Amino acid sequence: MKIRTSNLKFNPINLRPKKAVVIPGAKPGDMIIPSDALPSKIKVYSYNSAELNIHTFSDLSQSKLHIESNDDKFHWVEIKGLASTEVIDDLVKVYGLSKLTIEDVLSQSQRPKLEYFDDHLVIISRMMYQNKLDQITNEQFNIIQFENFLITIESNYEDSLEPLRIRLNLPNTNIRQKGIPYLAYAICDVVLDNFFPLIEKLGLKMDELEERLLVSHKSEILFEIQQIKSNLIHMRRAVWPEREKLREMLMTDNDFTPEDLRNFYQDIYDHAIQLMDMVESNKEMAGSLMEVYMSSVSHKTNEVMKVLTIISSIFIPLTFIAGIYGMNFSPENPYTNEPYPFNLPELYLPYGYPVVLSVMGLVAIILFFIFKRRNWL
Repeated sequence: MKIRTSNLKFNPINLRPKKAVVIPGAKPGDMIIPSDALPSKIKVYSYNSAELNIHTFSDLSQSKLHIESNDDKFHWVEIKGLASTEVIDDLVKVYGLSKLTIEDVLSQSQRPKLEYFDDHLVIISRMMYQNKLDQITNEQFNIIQFENFLITIESNYEDSLEPLRIRLNLPNTNIRQKGIPYLAYAICDVVLDNFFPLIEKLGLKMDELEERLLVSHKSEILFEIQQIKSNLIHMRRAVWPEREKLREMLMTDNDFTPEDLRNFYQDIYDHAIQLMDMVESNKEMAGSLMEVYMSSVSHKTNEVMKVLTIISSIFIPLTFIAGIYGMNFSPENPYTNEPYPFNLPELYLPYGYPVVLSVMGLVAIILFFIFKRRNWL
């Protein structure tokens, strides 16, 4: 039997979101940079319907000056890596973000949510995608939307928004013409769409495990099923609040989501509902696979016990006969030659040993054919 295989690797450490750095008694808004944070990189995409320019800056003050001097364009400020204290401080001093917002960004374990401010909107999402090592990564993705520019903040250098950059390079497209609100929508759309190939690959992996269960019952299969189930639980924890976040965005009247984008966000919301259905159905399938595995192992154990029981049933009467003739009670008094009543008269029978063996063999053969006729073998 040819079994389909998937190249998707499962790393539970990558799947779990990074734990927040919590110091008991710390005041709200303390900005604690994770010890494993990467050096910060700043890139600004400045564009309009006809032109796209990409600039790299060493600090956010320069990026703010660039934005102010090019007010005829829209700007996407991309920050990757959170190790630079100067960049973190400039998010507060230069762009006016609150320290509570920065605390949420640095924690890397926030649930998807929205926060509305006077001049900007904070959108926190969970992004799951397959990295260069074919492992599933679960990270926090942060969007800060202003009127004519947008900031995205990621903790690593993985390029999970490549499809969006390809669209941004094409002139006279919606993403180049409709401004920052449409860019925010497009990023939210890509973040959610990254879940679909993962769900598909998990489904292929479960199909592969189902085929392997037909020919093998190794313990490694149970481990892989348990990993898939754990992965689906992490996906559910990411998609469920994402759906609620999109619902809140649709239900709330605000200046950051124009009416002409409501239908687009409704489409993302529909995708979130579809993802939840897919996650739940795959989770049920993983549970079914685990039950099939346990049933198969139990059936195999029962088959072994059945064979052992039949063998024991055949040897029980043979053991009984051997036990009877192994008692060696003399049939007569050795001194007076007086016969003992009810003792073994066959003790001195000529050819007694082969006769008893023949009787035992005949009993075993009869029992064997009885069990075979009743389909117990």
